[in-house]
Amino acid sequence: MVWVSRLMVLVVALVAIALAANQENRMLGLVRYDWAAFGPMVLISVMWPRMTRNEALAGMVVGAMTVIIWKHYAWWWLSAVLPSCWSS
Repeated sequence: MVWVSRLMVLVVALVAIALAANQENRMLGLVRYDWAAFGPMVLISVMWPRMTRNEALAGMVVGAMTVIIWKHYAWWWLSAVLPSCWSS
């Protein structure tokens, strides 16, 4: 079982590298927006163990809306990660 697990980790890593290396692939952009929307909530929940379910849901909603609005209006040249961190 250990060898199967190690082999699967290697396969997943190779597939991820192949996807990231392809310049035409939109996967990296989708992951960037996903991290921008939900990353701050994940980091805060790790650092602050008293985070409640409602606070996590509010962080996800506010982060997702911030990224959608930021992408729609395309303010400046900044990534959507920056404002979603401020809003959470």
